[in-house]
Amino acid sequence: MCIGKIERYPLFINKADGQVACLLGDPLDQNYVLESYGDFLNFLENYLLGEQYSEIGLKLVESGGSIGTIGSKDDEWYKVLEAIGYTRRA
Repeated sequence: MCIGKIERYPLFINKADGQVACLLGDPLDQNYVLESYGDFLNFLENYLLGEQYSEIGLKLVESGGSIGTIGSKDDEWYKVLEAIGYTRRA
């Protein structure tokens, strides 16, 4: 079931086991990757509200799928997470 999107890529939750994944790439060209974020609680705690949020943007940029600011210091949500101490930089 689609529960949202990360930039232009659909974000899904498997109703059977609660696993969250994002479909990166173009499924019509069969050139895509299904990026898994674990179960819903893991996704919320670690990716949406936690330290791994910036990893989502990094993977999009590395794959050539984004030139946006998601997960960077210019991203508004990242700024919120940083202000409350939920982020870290390597």
